[in-house]
Amino acid sequence: MQAVTIIIPCYRQACFLPAAVESALGQSHRPIQVIVVNDGSDDDTETVAARYEGKIRYIAKSNGGLSSARNAGIKQARGNYMLFLDADDLLHPQAVAWLVEAVGGRENRLVYMGWRRFEDDPLRDSFTDEIPPEAVQPLPRLLRENLSPVHAFLCPRQMILEAGMFEETLRGLEDWDLWTRVALGGAEFATVRRVGAYYRRTPGSMIANRPVMVQARLEILLRAHREIVRLPERLASLGNDLASLEHDHLRARLACRKPDPMVPRLAAALRELNRLGFYQQRSLMVRLLDALIGYRAEFAALAWFRVFRKARLGYYRSLNE
Repeated sequence: MQAVTIIIPCYRQACFLPAAVESALGQSHRPIQVIVVNDGSDDDTETVAARYEGKIRYIAKSNGGLSSARNAGIKQARGNYMLFLDADDLLHPQAVAWLVEAVGGRENRLVYMGWRRFEDDPLRDSFTDEIPPEAVQPLPRLLRENLSPVHAFLCPRQMILEAGMFEETLRGLEDWDLWTRVALGGAEFATVRRVGAYYRRTPGSMIANRPVMVQARLEILLRAHREIVRLPERLASLGNDLASLEHDHLRARLACRKPDPMVPRLAAALRELNRLGFYQQRSLMVRLLDALIGYRAEFAALAWFRVFRKARLGYYRSLNE
């Protein structure tokens, strides 16, 4: 049997922690190692974790954020495979068993399963089941969106180490960044078409902080850009998709009509792709203006959209939401 480590970072979520730990310890698959990482929490996290002495490994550290806490757990993990469970989320008792079966002992395969939101009771709350497709091509999809919550994934520990673990400078969507790097490294993705992960929706959840999420999404895109342009085979297959996506986000940021440090970074990335022979769809007028005044030529296109193509302008604005 494959050994699996479940890492549970906790910061000011002691009230939810017992349920998360119980759902990890209650997995039908064995062997399971459960690691709780207290990320400098000033609530009862340590007291709650002490109830499970002998059943879990407990790590206490100064506050450094989700990525730092998860990385601390990875360094102490004994399992061949990793699953990351946030302290306010839950797992189905068969979740790890389903994932391990799907991974099939492969060291180059990442597997993710279906999930469901909940507020009080994951089995009674009326949210829609999110079931992944039977087959998945992670790229270029991961350039545009994450695939599932972090605890829906099972990934070989060695693959995570080779990808550089979680990026500690990001303020959100660290899992999306990691899976993107894993995919760019050539990992195979597979799915389990059952709901095994339950994602708690709370008012203070990170996903509710939209400006932080948008900023993190752009950082992930630009980090992926750097990886793609240095790999000729990846650039050949993803260059046009990347150019189109960066162009959309450039227009989205310009549509905000306020100074934005991401704008020159997106424009520079796009110019690099253009020099390498990869282009986005633009009108002849905008291309001519771009040759004269750079990315500010996009203001002409946005002005046109405000009058004649409001739906298109709405699309760009939606990228900032």
